[in-house]
Amino acid sequence: MENLHKNIKVLWKKNNISFERGIYLEGDLNIGNLELEIVEYIPESQLNITFYNENEKKLYVKKTELQEKNIIKIPNEVLQIAGTVFIRLTQEKNESILQATEEIYFYVVKKKAMKT
Repeated sequence: MENLHKNIKVLWKKNNISFERGIYLEGDLNIGNLELEIVEYIPESQLNITFYNENEKKLYVKKTELQEKNIIKIPNEVLQIAGTVFIRLTQEKNESILQATEEIYFYVVKKKAMKT
């Protein structure tokens, strides 16, 4: 069986972030991941991640222990409605912010019905 995951690669250097913008189809469930690499990684730090689909208007928040390289599942809820999905990343340690909050985004596009 082939790998059905779609990863958005993110490289985060001190207060500078670069990423590949992804496109998902509406309803692409259980396949979206952020592949996050942190340069100058600080051990025992956490990542606060907020996902927001502009057309759903709900926040989905995750908090995870950080490693130098991380795979973070994109919540299915933000993949169910077409629109731009914004992701805010904040690195913290003991409730102190280590890196400025950065924002990235990707698109969910409307699935078109096939003509028969």
